[in-house]
Amino acid sequence: MSDERVNDMMAQCGKLLNLKPHRVTTQELVIHAPCDIEVHHGTDGRFYVLDTARVYPPEFPFPL
Repeated sequence: MSDERVNDMMAQCGKLLNLKPHRVTTQELVIHAPCDIEVHHGTDGRFYVLDTARVYPPEFPFPL
């Protein structure tokens, strides 16, 4: 499912985070985040973004 408002907001976020947009191979859809990110439209009218772990690179664990 595609929502143009969400696509525009994600494009703005991707630009701020310096993420390169890429085409989803199974569809003619360009996304600006990892393929497993989720955006939900809440009953309060807000958008909620989940599963953002792959937006940023992993950190090297510091020894204790």
